[in-house]
Amino acid sequence: MISRQKHQQAQHMIAVPVPKSIDNLTLTLRQTVNTDAHKVRGCTILPDGRMMFTCFKRHKVIAINNDGTKDFEMKLDRCFDIDYIDNNIMFVTSDPDNNTVTCIDFQGMIQWEFKEESVLKCPQGISVDNDGNVYVVGAKSNTVVVISHDGKRHRQLLSSKEGLSYPYALHYDQSTNSLLVANDQDHAFFFSSRLEKKHSCKESSDKEIDDAAKDWRRLSLDREGGKKQRREKKNNNYK
Repeated sequence: MISRQKHQQAQHMIAVPVPKSIDNLTLTLRQTVNTDAHKVRGCTILPDGRMMFTCFKRHKVIAINNDGTKDFEMKLDRCFDIDYIDNNIMFVTSDPDNNTVTCIDFQGMIQWEFKEESVLKCPQGISVDNDGNVYVVGAKSNTVVVISHDGKRHRQLLSSKEGLSYPYALHYDQSTNSLLVANDQDHAFFFSSRLEKKHSCKESSDKEIDDAAKDWRRLSLDREGGKKQRREKKNNNYK
């Protein structure tokens, strides 16, 4: 009887995971919205549920409320992909002639623009990491460039040497710090990202250098004095 009760208790305590099957996957249409756009090239969903679309043909970004009504729109020349960071700030790539990445707020005020054709031509896919750094793929430059959150610094991270050939799509996964880059055809590349800690040397003032030199001389004299005392003590022991 006791053994049977323990077995029944164990059955209640152990939760058997049930694998999810695509056969049970369903999509429920929540709404259909009129974007009033032509040649949409990028879209994203904001934390408050609003939807953003880039209208490549009509040169504008369109915001749609979660009830389907239009919130606002702003003019932006030949905008392509779009991503959102926070504080009503978004990043947009322009294609192909401008070769520009634009940081813009919801009032249409440009915070900064990045254009450096030596490393980025025909910017397409765009994504943002946990620190607000912007990753952009250049289809004609065959590069991936990261731009600092303030737009003041940039680095080329990848090129054709890593296999990029007309890359068009890019996504940074903030939960795993991973970067996915896809060529227009055949190949995609999955990278892990980590921030290396670098030790920086602080520039010393003249006073700090003089103080350090005095300390070093004092230490040297103390060592020489100690050696002299030990020699004298050793000689006295032999007498």
